[in-house]
Amino acid sequence: MVVKIASSIIALLILSAGSVFPATGSKSIAIKTLLKTMSRAELLKTLGTHALSDSTIETKNGQAFHRLLFEPVTFEGVPSILEVILANDSTSMITVYLPYIGRPSTRLKFPYATSFVHSTFDDYNQMERKIENELGIPTVLTSANFEYLNGAMQSIFGVFENGETRITITPS
Repeated sequence: MVVKIASSIIALLILSAGSVFPATGSKSIAIKTLLKTMSRAELLKTLGTHALSDSTIETKNGQAFHRLLFEPVTFEGVPSILEVILANDSTSMITVYLPYIGRPSTRLKFPYATSFVHSTFDDYNQMERKIENELGIPTVLTSANFEYLNGAMQSIFGVFENGETRITITPS
């Protein structure tokens, strides 16, 4: 009886804390969702508090920036790691590393290595096509990177480099 109660309490704690890995069938975050500026509360609601792995505050030129690390997040159908920079409680830059290949059940902490992301050129091409289907033809497209410009400002930059696919988004 005591063992059954203890295992029920442990199961309840695990469920309330959230899983290290996303639930099967968890919603996929579209790139359009990340293009709009969000507050920290909106970001946590969108990505899920269970995916928040670490946060830190850095100061540059007298201004404080929050860095948030989310893992794993399903981005355009692919498990990913998201690093988000908040300035004045609003998203100012989001970097997506994909595909996330899993690891032991410990959470990533800053600074972290991207060794938990391994991509092939085919992975990169598939992601570029998904984004193109959603947003249209990129402003700049080469064999290993793509860019979407919003006026004179780069809003999305995707690159395949050193075995990783990385997408940097500047919300507006």
